[in-house]
Amino acid sequence: MKITTCKCDMEGCDNLASSGMFQVIFTTDQTEGRSTNPYLSREEIDMCPECELRVLRGDAIWGYGAQGHNVFKFREKK
Repeated sequence: MKITTCKCDMEGCDNLASSGMFQVIFTTDQTEGRSTNPYLSREEIDMCPECELRVLRGDAIWGYGAQGHNVFKFREKK
């Protein structure tokens, strides 16, 4: 029997998570990874309850990368 644990995809978070669809603001082209004007995309992300609560409170998810190798994070508030 194989047991799989799912960790949160948000940068710096290692909590256990479940998958869901979330709106992400990407800053790179998803084909070649070049910088581009920000655009929205719905992505399946493994997210823990704590990070999901941040989204529900208004924090946007920012992403960069290419071809499925993406980094997701919250921008730090100044």
